[in-house]
Amino acid sequence: MNRPLASAFAVCLLYGSSLAIGLQHITIRSQSTQGPQWFGTSSIVQEKFWITVNPNYLDVELEWVLDVGGYSKPDTFTNALEIVGNLNIEAGSVVTGMLLWNGDQILKAKLKPVGVAREQYEQVVDRDANAPPPPRDPVIFEYGWGPDNYYMSVFPACWQGTRRMRIRYVIPSHQESGVTKIGYPHAFSQNAQVTLYKGHGIGSFLLQDRSGATEEITADSVVLPSARASSYNSGTVMHILPTPPAQVQGSRLYVGTFSTPSLQGQMIHFVGMTPQQILDSSSMREEYVILWRWNHAEVLSRYGLQIVQQSDVLQQFLTALQARNKKVALVIDRQGGEQTAFRLSGMGSDEYKRMLRYLADLSAMKYVSAPADAGPALTQTQINQLVDASLREFNDAIQAAMAQFSDRSEVLRHLIVLTAGPRWFTQYPRLSDVTCDPSIEITGLAAQVARHSKLSGSTYVETPYWPGVDLNGVFARHTHSIAASAVLTNGVVACSTGAASAAPSTWYYSGFQAAPNELRIYSPTPLKPAVRWTVSVNGAPLLSFRERPSVVTIDDGMQYSRLVGAFPNLIYLDTPRPTTLAPILGFVDQKYALLALEGDVLDDSTSWYYRVRGVPGLGPDDIFPAPQDSIGSADNSSQAASVVNTPVDHARLVPGVRVSHAGKGVVIFLDWAQLRNDKNLSIAVFSAAGRVLKQWDYRDLCGKSRISWSPDNGAGGRSVVIVRVRTLRGYSNTVVTLR
Repeated sequence: MNRPLASAFAVCLLYGSSLAIGLQHITIRSQSTQGPQWFGTSSIVQEKFWITVNPNYLDVELEWVLDVGGYSKPDTFTNALEIVGNLNIEAGSVVTGMLLWNGDQILKAKLKPVGVAREQYEQVVDRDANAPPPPRDPVIFEYGWGPDNYYMSVFPACWQGTRRMRIRYVIPSHQESGVTKIGYPHAFSQNAQVTLYKGHGIGSFLLQDRSGATEEITADSVVLPSARASSYNSGTVMHILPTPPAQVQGSRLYVGTFSTPSLQGQMIHFVGMTPQQILDSSSMREEYVILWRWNHAEVLSRYGLQIVQQSDVLQQFLTALQARNKKVALVIDRQGGEQTAFRLSGMGSDEYKRMLRYLADLSAMKYVSAPADAGPALTQTQINQLVDASLREFNDAIQAAMAQFSDRSEVLRHLIVLTAGPRWFTQYPRLSDVTCDPSIEITGLAAQVARHSKLSGSTYVETPYWPGVDLNGVFARHTHSIAASAVLTNGVVACSTGAASAAPSTWYYSGFQAAPNELRIYSPTPLKPAVRWTVSVNGAPLLSFRERPSVVTIDDGMQYSRLVGAFPNLIYLDTPRPTTLAPILGFVDQKYALLALEGDVLDDSTSWYYRVRGVPGLGPDDIFPAPQDSIGSADNSSQAASVVNTPVDHARLVPGVRVSHAGKGVVIFLDWAQLRNDKNLSIAVFSAAGRVLKQWDYRDLCGKSRISWSPDNGAGGRSVVIVRVRTLRGYSNTVVTLR
């Protein structure tokens, strides 16, 4: 029986069981591979998630036990069935490893070109055989019909039997209004067991549900109820915020250092400031002139409530603007020509305080609620006369407001229009515009309120109204296009936010059009911890300044490099650039798939470590690149000779454990008082390929103050090893480079 084409394969899956929660979902079924065609069902009978929250991403281990069933038993070859599935995982995720159980043995998948992997899988299944081939337990996991979609096939499976597998993938963060969020990986079944862990550098994190409500998690680990992980209701977790928003200030560089035989360096995720943070952080001076129009004075007393509410909003707005480089003026224009003006003044000045006192007095004003006035019955001629007068007053008021601005250079100027009173005439008999300096932006107060995160979300400002004047048209013609771009460098090659084609190259600061400013970068040498910002107005550079961003070092640099390296618009500060980084770093993409065959068995010491949880990363011995995808190979031995011992960051280890170098080996010191006699303690030394070189459990460690390991008394030496410490509270990794 020939293998169905991929398109037919996807269609046939519709007849299997479909389990869909949120963006993550799966459709799976079983089928015969030899003999008469037969289609059955498959479902997830057990599902476990171990999710580690890191500063910039989630590291997810997902385990399934899949069964085989159906409405009728296949007539023949019941031990040679196949489980096939199509699944979607969280947007932007990168799959980095997979394990398959064969009885007590664990198979570790290898990374191979898709064509090679599929061919080797089909050779084992041998669909055209007259008799079932001997079971050789392959599993293939490959890129599907689009981003975040994958096909998987597991063989063989028995009628009413089960297969166990575990995959590992990482989920990137994204920015929403300057807040780092990570999409939560919803369970594929209704009764998933989910445990969340704090990764290195996480003091606490937030769980956000569909309503936007958040819950802070401070414990090292927490079990999430299945209803919150897999039920699409108001309590379902939708996002994880790895850092509470109040703790985030300025731009950030998330840095993961990695080393492979053919490529070394840093993978960086740059998250720039929000537009308002850029303006607040720069030395740019800003001037705000507020033109507050009071319409139809003859009935204005009916609108006392509106004036009181607007006074409250203005006070909040002025308070939010408190900074050395900002000045404000207020012009109150009453219909008929009467004006009250507070000249341009800095925060804390006498004029500024007088302005606030005036607004406070208005806020305290008593008012009588009354129905809105429909307005007088006027002829068209009377309306035209009123509009002509209103247009003259509008131009006069605009000119009076603009006269409040200073004549200093390198100043960003905002003219804000706010109106109170009835809305009698909404027709615009002629084009409304004003003559003004094009460098002055004219907006409504609502647009400015939306820009300032310090303002309460409850503030509301009505759409401005000026009799006969199309204010929205005026705003549209006099809105600033303010752009900010960032330049980063490693000292040899520079890159700019304008190079990231996945997002707008600039931030449009007008109204609600602000977009994230992010870059994913590969650099062979450390990136300089400095950002050069340039702010432009209407395409003309206005000022530049330098920022020193926060640098967050990612604990598992190799795993993080896979996440960043898979980004489709990665900026590559080196040449030549490989066609794909998948076979260099070890992850699934359109060209490479994971395949586990009978011979890919983990040795006993390694399989013991991964029996409960965990998926080892892909090392050089697990990757089989196509010739055209290689960027050269390096001799591990010569590389090891040129690398010196690196200092160990003890902050990355759990309390009570300290790692030190001892010649070509490692010494680990234990403080049992800090460890609280944790009987879950285990320590393992891994190779860069994920193979266990040495391990100790509680029985081996109990009562000892130090243990040691070196390549001479382990299972082969490596230039780079990973020391993993696991306790009841979670685990930590420390990379140690040996001579």
